[in-house]
Amino acid sequence: MKKLKSSIDHFTGREQQALHGICKHLKEALQPLLVLYLGSLATTTLRRNLSSIEKNAMDFRLSRELLVVLPEGAPLLSDRAGLRLLEQSLSPHAHVRLMLQTPEGLVRQLSSGRDARVNLHSQAIVLYERAHTLQKIIQRVADAAVRPTSVHTPAKTSVATAPEAGVGDIASAFPVRLSAEERADPLSVVVGFYRLYDLPEVRMRISSWMESVVGSPVWPVAETGLHLDFYVSLCRLLESACLLRGHRPPPRIAQQLEASVGMTLPPQSLYCPHDGVDAWDYFPNHLSRAELSAPGEVFTGLFTDRSLSVWLEELYRLFSYSLTDCTPALIGEVWDLSGLTTRLHRLAEACHLLSVWERRAGGASAVLISVPPSGHPPAARLAICL
Repeated sequence: MKKLKSSIDHFTGREQQALHGICKHLKEALQPLLVLYLGSLATTTLRRNLSSIEKNAMDFRLSRELLVVLPEGAPLLSDRAGLRLLEQSLSPHAHVRLMLQTPEGLVRQLSSGRDARVNLHSQAIVLYERAHTLQKIIQRVADAAVRPTSVHTPAKTSVATAPEAGVGDIASAFPVRLSAEERADPLSVVVGFYRLYDLPEVRMRISSWMESVVGSPVWPVAETGLHLDFYVSLCRLLESACLLRGHRPPPRIAQQLEASVGMTLPPQSLYCPHDGVDAWDYFPNHLSRAELSAPGEVFTGLFTDRSLSVWLEELYRLFSYSLTDCTPALIGEVWDLSGLTTRLHRLAEACHLLSVWERRAGGASAVLISVPPSGHPPAARLAICL
């Protein structure tokens, strides 16, 4: 995982001047413990994200979102009117939205991973820090991530365990978007995903997403929220797949797979959630015949050359690109979009098979995962920013 950025050198001179002025004002007014600059602009500049750069150079306007960590009991934490006045006082520098947290509150937020704006994979820059606040917060999140968890394993179910990993690997593979119950039963997340989207729609949304990365958004503005929902759901699906590496099919499904080995194509019941003439639309055509019988091995391959944290960082950056006219080529970034798109289709199809098998097998998911019982990953491996 990359180190947390603390430099603003990639911003223009005028943007840097505005940031310095904002930081000075906040330090004098609040004596904060930590100030973080949030969002995709933490790795590129506002000007590069705007399609009308020339106009912006003449009409300089900035909009920023900052996370400010204050000591427990700070008056502004409960003074909404005072917060709005402080934001207005920063208007000579930029339009600023402040998010206030205490150290304890930020630890809870990062541990839960439920806030799409501020989680362990959010892009951010440290603008100001004192008393090693960030290091202490990250270490507390790391301690919570490896806290011992005992899980009961039902006798009549196959149990998939994540591949053994060293202490240093735990942080980069921790599924922050899943609850404790979902981490113990990741198959329920897979089934839930395919209750919201069927495989043909998932393929369509992935293709539209990648098309928007290299051009303008292909959906109406009113549907941007639907794209956000899909992005968040896909991240959760990816985290579930990380926990399901090496997962084996239920015994009944395994018998059907074994019986179909000599067939050119497997029975429709093994890849289509219903009987119908559209069954071919649900066939996992990005998987080999062997992989169709072992989707857990597909998950293992997906995480062979990139960790979960790298996956989530890439998806976040691609999601950001898909919302604007800015493309990777405009700022000199090189992406293997074809390869990444294929990997996402393989993820979707392997998870689709598990969902179909779960429904065909009669329902209740029971793939329980044991969290490693000891060891503390280095705080650096749980940096908020990538």
